Amino acid sequence: MKLAEPIVALTEPALAKKEGGSVLVLSPAVGVLHGLPGAHAELAAGKPFARLRILDATHPLLLPAGLSGVVVRVEASGTGRDAIPVAYGQAILALAPQGEARAKGTGAVKKPAPGPAADGLPAGAHAVLCPADGVFHRRPRPSEPPYVEVGARVHAGQTLALIEAMKSFSAITYTGAGLPDPAEVLDIRAADASEVRHGQILFVVKEG
Repeated sequence: MKLAEPIVALTEPALAKKEGGSVLVLSPAVGVLHGLPGAHAELAAGKPFARLRILDATHPLLLPAGLSGVVVRVEASGTGRDAIPVAYGQAILALAPQGEARAKGTGAVKKPAPGPAADGLPAGAHAVLCPADGVFHRRPRPSEPPYVEVGARVHAGQTLALIEAMKSFSAITYTGAGLPDPAEVLDIRAADASEVRHGQILFVVKEG
């Protein structure tokens, strides 16, 4: 799909309101949203975070300069690859600015409660979840080794893989409240260069 020129989410003070320490990101036009990230996704200033279709043109939708952080709430109904109609000035996401997100322990990866569950986690294991829809890359370049393998020991802040979305690459780092540090990688549940969805289990780890 060919993309038109990027457009930037609204930044007027009257529209980009702060609510409980989070910033509301608003639609800059009437259109249809595609590829909206889910909660816990990390977004960077000036980088595409979704696509906005306006009439017959699809535009990468960028965060305003100087605004980056972690998605704390999806305001528009629907997530991921859903087509979501939006109006001008409609709230899309609530974003915790980077410093506040770190203070609250919100990271790019989170875990569900440990123990056996419908997702098949072994007792005492923790899941590292996909922060956004995209393509999962286990290595920095095709000719280089993966960031981590099963059996590897990982620690807070370490890069585990990359997510490619809208031709932009973001690191998946080992961080999140409740994840053991250090930890051992028990399983990698996504294939290299495969499409992944927000909330999908990518890595299974245990304390170690």
